[in-house]
Amino acid sequence: MDIWIARQPIFDQEQVAYAYEINYRGGKNLLRNEEENDTASASVIVDGLITIGTKQISEGKPILVRMTGRLM
Repeated sequence: MDIWIARQPIFDQEQVAYAYEINYRGGKNLLRNEEENDTASASVIVDGLITIGTKQISEGKPILVRMTGRLM
C-alpha cells in the first residue's frame, strides 16, 4: 500500500497556522472497510511521526493526528 501524508494547517484568529493536522491519503483506491481505515491511521502515526519526523512535518508546530475511533 502506498502511503501519502496530508498536512492541513489549523489557523488561529489572525489566520496564522499554529498547528497541523495530518491525515492518511491513499492512492487510486478508496478504503473499503474499517480494518483498512485502521491500517491507514496507524500508517500516519508510524510513517508520518516516526519515520519522517515531527519537525519535518510540522515545522515545530503542534501536530494533531486524525485516526479511527477503534485506535483511540
